[in-house]
Amino acid sequence: MKKLFILFLLAVMLVIVGCSSMTLNSAKRSGDRLDTRDIFNLVSGNTLVLTAYDFDGTIYFNEQGKISGVDNEGQKDTGSWDIKNNDQLCIRFKVWYYGDLNCYSIVANNEQNQVSFFTTNGAAYYSGKLVSGDSIGLGTEI
Repeated sequence: MKKLFILFLLAVMLVIVGCSSMTLNSAKRSGDRLDTRDIFNLVSGNTLVLTAYDFDGTIYFNEQGKISGVDNEGQKDTGSWDIKNNDQLCIRFKVWYYGDLNCYSIVANNEQNQVSFFTTNGAAYYSGKLVSGDSIGLGTEI
């Protein structure tokens, strides 16, 4: 009985380890962590379709540091973006996320046109897809 219980615990631990979330360190193995210039080139004048556990939406980043977005429920918000010296994209919406400033490191998988956003502690947050330009006219909202 005791051996069966130990085998069960080992199996559970293996499943948990296999299902662990992606971190910035593990993502760097499958993509390139973007620096300040790369982040600017990625977002400036372009749209990102982002998905997270608490948000699905489309965000347009204009060249002057303004953003406009629409979520999957049709709610819209505007705000600003900037790039910090430590190669992080910082976003502040007027309403979403209580108007807090949130900064992210970005890893890009250029082959699949995919990006991953990581919080300052290295945890995965958004996954996204780059769409060139203002794909759905969000720039008029700014």
